[in-house]
Amino acid sequence: MNQLNIKELIKGILILGLYFFLPVFLIIPFLFLKNNLLELLLVNLLLTIIFTIIYGNDLVNDFHGLKKNWKQILKTTLKYWIISLIISILISNIIELFHLSPNINQEENIKLLKTHPIAEYLFACLLAPITEELVFRRSFINTTNNKHIYAIITGFLFAFVHVISSLDQGAITIVYVLTYLPLGMAFGYAYFKTKNIFGTMITHSLHNFISLTLTLLIGGIL
Repeated sequence: MNQLNIKELIKGILILGLYFFLPVFLIIPFLFLKNNLLELLLVNLLLTIIFTIIYGNDLVNDFHGLKKNWKQILKTTLKYWIISLIISILISNIIELFHLSPNINQEENIKLLKTHPIAEYLFACLLAPITEELVFRRSFINTTNNKHIYAIITGFLFAFVHVISSLDQGAITIVYVLTYLPLGMAFGYAYFKTKNIFGTMITHSLHNFISLTLTLLIGGIL
């Protein structure tokens, strides 16, 4: 059956809602710290722990699967990632020709990288890959058995969340979705095929690590 499973789609949307709204409540106990960076770190750590608990059984099963078949899982995921990387670079270069307002999400990440590089590496290479793969990939895996529909849905959700903060710079900035879409869809295809979330978590972490390191080196921060 290639139709959407509405029940599973609703479950996925609810998980996505938790991803957005939980930080509003999780930050309350840490407001006394008067340290925005520490508050952000603790909230994201708790968010990762919560979703890890929600999908604890799946993570245990996938970890056993990874130990048995890690070469094929990583080979498949890396293949999709490399293809998406090439496409994303081409799209980014085309978008730059139009001199649009900057992608706020990217600008904020670069700013944090310059001021607190260790914290940014922790966010981008450990916490974000775990949380985002569980939220955007695992929570929607039973929505459909059509790999294309699954990759498109999860890819667009993943991409949109990464550019939503830029929309107040003008509606045209929605075009930045196209720079994240290939990566989101690649992880969707890879997870759909391998059924192992650690493949996309590891590759997602690798992608962010390479991106941050290149930014440090090329940007002259080091």
